[in-house]
Amino acid sequence: MANNGYRITAAAAITIVALRLIIGWHFFTAGVEKFEPGWSSASYLRLANGPLEGFYKSMAPLPHEWDKLVLVQLPAKIDHAEEWRYIGKDGLQETPYKAAKDDKMPDGSKAVTDTEGHIPFPTDAYGPWASRIATDWTATTNEFKKIDGLTEEQIAAADKLLEKQLVRLSQFFELHRGVIDEYHHEIARLEEMLNDDARGELPYLDERITKKRAEVAATPRPWAADIQAEEDVFYNQLRGLVKDEQLTSAMVGEQLAGTFNPPTRLQTVDKLATGVTLGVGICLILGLFTRLASVIGAGFLLSIMSMQPPWAEGVLATVKLLTAYQGIEFFALLLLAAIGAGTWAGLDGVFFKREE
Repeated sequence: MANNGYRITAAAAITIVALRLIIGWHFFTAGVEKFEPGWSSASYLRLANGPLEGFYKSMAPLPHEWDKLVLVQLPAKIDHAEEWRYIGKDGLQETPYKAAKDDKMPDGSKAVTDTEGHIPFPTDAYGPWASRIATDWTATTNEFKKIDGLTEEQIAAADKLLEKQLVRLSQFFELHRGVIDEYHHEIARLEEMLNDDARGELPYLDERITKKRAEVAATPRPWAADIQAEEDVFYNQLRGLVKDEQLTSAMVGEQLAGTFNPPTRLQTVDKLATGVTLGVGICLILGLFTRLASVIGAGFLLSIMSMQPPWAEGVLATVKLLTAYQGIEFFALLLLAAIGAGTWAGLDGVFFKREE
């Protein structure tokens, strides 16, 4: 038995060691799982609820922040006096194109235009979401054009691809104008239900609110998926402009990776989560730096529990049950830290043995 200043029975010491090993193994296996391809903390962060919801969700923003920007209504009036390019029946026009009365969109519907008959280019004319997508695609194209060794022809081809993509973006929002407007009507209806004085008193009303909230949350997801599919095709087309002989350069490969997969805050969070869980698990199993590892592990669990606190509205019963288990493990870690559990059958007992 390690001489650590505590007088405990052999059974108590065995229990402490077992507790340390069980928790350590839990953290270690959780850390190993994070090395699996495709793992990311994004899904956990995006489900955050409660007072810290904004903080956690900011670590894993959705592409082009569509979940926030889609909530902004499309402009009631189209005003693009500063625009100089518009969409015509045959694509991008170098001069303003005035739609004829019989002009139709690809789905057969009549195009919504400004007072002069122009179909707007994808800027604020379609609201901040379209503007953000166009801005992000333009920024990516500009970064692509900075790749070493690209010819003038390749740069011109990249600009042409961007123009065509922005045309498709305008067409997308023109085709979806009606359903997007209807989506905002549904948001308004949800707000009315949430502000109803009978909320919380009438079970059927609460059920309707839950159902409506789920419907509103699900409605824009297919639109975001379509935009993502368009973006994937566009970026692949840009990559295809780089010739095989140019790809032999390590510098070009790094620049391509940086253009289409720039470092994000989420990547840092993922690495931190992996390192913390794996490191805490190893230290607890070995009984090395046990106090520090236990405190870090407890802090990590506390951050997990604060993502969806059980008192927050909308937290599922299964999540509340999981939080209870995490709370037990949290206090167990504090106990391991308080008693210096690594001095029993651990390396702390070898390197940091305390005198009576």
